[in-house]
Amino acid sequence: ISTELKEVLAMSDRILVMSKGAITGEFSRAEATEEKLVAASAIGHGLAGAANQNGEAQINEHN
Repeated sequence: ISTELKEVLAMSDRILVMSKGAITGEFSRAEATEEKLVAASAIGHGLAGAANQNGEAQINEHN
């Protein structure tokens, strides 16, 4: 378990992203990027449209 994205990407074969106690993303090392991990984390924080189908961050806050 780590919040250091560079460390996670350097050490992991498979990455699960958790936010507020729920798994919000699962990536192989080959497909994982910092942007995809951040977008998956944002999903658990109520940010709509956190990632598109390619895993690219598209964050829109709704108040």
